[in-house]
Amino acid sequence: MIFTKDEKDLTIRRFVIADMLIRGIKYRDIQKVTDISQTTISKVKDILDKNGYGKKPGRNRVLPKKPIARGPLLGTYKGASSIL
Repeated sequence: MIFTKDEKDLTIRRFVIADMLIRGIKYRDIQKVTDISQTTISKVKDILDKNGYGKKPGRNRVLPKKPIARGPLLGTYKGASSIL
């Protein structure tokens, strides 16, 4: 079994949402039929629009140019530089 019952149900609902969005059905009507939040519907719409998925779809990630200097994980303990 690849999916649990809940995962399968959620995946099928998202495919239904995608189909409804493609057909031009409004968010509120989709929400009434599927009982899924407008946030989830919006995330499916972002995926369909190829904007990505997440809190800020389509954002460009900026990675630091030099590594961030960090100290020991838990600091010092009784004179030892680290307990790990």
